[in-house]
Amino acid sequence: MPSSIAVPQVRVVVPAKNEALTIEAALDALRCQVDCDGYPLDPTRYDVTVLANNCADDTADVVRRYATQFPDLQLQVREETFPPQRANIGNARRTLFDDACERFEFEGVDGIVASTDADTCVSPDWIARMLAEFANGAQAVGGRIVISPAGLQSLGPILRAMHLRDTGYRILLANLAALVDPQSWDPFPRHHQHFGASLAVRVSTYRRAGGIPTVVTLEDMAFY
Repeated sequence: MPSSIAVPQVRVVVPAKNEALTIEAALDALRCQVDCDGYPLDPTRYDVTVLANNCADDTADVVRRYATQFPDLQLQVREETFPPQRANIGNARRTLFDDACERFEFEGVDGIVASTDADTCVSPDWIARMLAEFANGAQAVGGRIVISPAGLQSLGPILRAMHLRDTGYRILLANLAALVDPQSWDPFPRHHQHFGASLAVRVSTYRRAGGIPTVVTLEDMAFY
């Protein structure tokens, strides 16, 4: 029977492989979520699952310690060692999405599964803005991904220039597409990214789309 415990609106899933150095910052960003007015978001509205897969470091232990330190964040960690043919990001993210959907379905809720990465810090109102889009009728929501200033500096001058030029080019293409073939559900101005670091979908939509395809890499783009 479905659980009597309050069911969250959003289940956040985070694949992690050897991310002990970055996972705490990612969890900090998820723990300190605010609503659209800047007030702390009710922590019962979402939970977080980290899948520590094929790790050679203490990623899972870091997450467990974090969960003990901050019990208000509904956080759990799963540990998996996938066989070589399945030890890839595509399988890890699909495993998380499928599990989250199955839990929502068991609870009889057409909830929202939101994905980010263990080396990514989502914006403070990430969940609130996402929920606002779903409330307006969206069935899937993608977010803009930006390299941090420190990460940008670490690229070096040549790679940094290439990254900035490529980003500018892709944004111009997205804007041109919005002008040539406007879509009511994705209006101008819009971004060009639909990556797993910021991607959310309703359970029913995920099922209708057939789930995340069985690919080794770029599973997020394949799903989009």
